Amino acid sequence: MTNKRSAHKEYDVDHNFGRLARSPGGVSREAALQRAAAEVERLKPQVTEHIRQEFKRLEAALRSARSGDQPAAIAEAYAASQNLRDVAESVGYSLIGLIATNLCTIFEAVETARIAYPAAIIDCHFKALHLSLSDPYHGKKPHEFPELSAGLAQLAQIAKETTADPDPALSKKS
Repeated sequence: MTNKRSAHKEYDVDHNFGRLARSPGGVSREAALQRAAAEVERLKPQVTEHIRQEFKRLEAALRSARSGDQPAAIAEAYAASQNLRDVAESVGYSLIGLIATNLCTIFEAVETARIAYPAAIIDCHFKALHLSLSDPYHGKKPHEFPELSAGLAQLAQIAKETTADPDPALSKKS
């Protein structure tokens, strides 16, 4: 017995957008890329200011985490790190993006493994982030500082490994 009902339907995609997409003209890829690059450069001062605000937010959250309000402060620090990671890379601040990505990994490890707050590792990353925001380092790429990048990656890896096999002596009490 044959099934007269087809498993899928075919639709004729002939609507205004499809016709316009197939029509000649428009903007060349190169021109579109040049316009996009110019727009990124135009917005860079505003994005840089946003990055500085997120850095201050992260700084305040880390200060709170050290003084005792850890769950809320860690959540706030994680959110600020995510924002830094998401914005910095898109405007060419890849060193800031790398450090923020590592901080996200560390905060995820703290939450997942319920380990004690790794203040030394986080402070190291925060100081590197502070340095990367200073004029001589602003806008630099991670490959320009291989020792720094490798060291920070190693610290983030230590936090991830702690997640996989937490030391009971470091674990938080439930």
